[in-house]
Amino acid sequence: AWSPILITKDWISQGHDYYGVAWYSVSFQLGVEESKQDEFFDKGGKVALLFGSIDGYADIFLDGKKIGEQKISPNQMWDQEFAIPLPEGFDPALKHSLVVRVKKESAAAGIWRPVFLVFQNK
Repeated sequence: AWSPILITKDWISQGHDYYGVAWYSVSFQLGVEESKQDEFFDKGGKVALLFGSIDGYADIFLDGKKIGEQKISPNQMWDQEFAIPLPEGFDPALKHSLVVRVKKESAAAGIWRPVFLVFQNK
């Protein structure tokens, strides 16, 4: 069962006294018209998801397909940002599902800084 959770605080500080695996899910649609998609994609640039910070190991899925992961120790990455490029053919006009699996066995855990859609240069 899914329940609402903030991505600006770890799950422990939100009252989820739990360690192990937790899943985050959100649907989004950017609504960029087809005629403006070239401008949106910055004339050949890549679009990526920028995670402000995830305290734990993470697997990232877009529309049911794994598009990336973060497997560096949480001791190093708990407060570091990282980017996951979106796959070729990403259509900003369609509705998408983003799911993130986070695993951590101790202390604060989870997505605790915002996630952004950003452009990356070639």
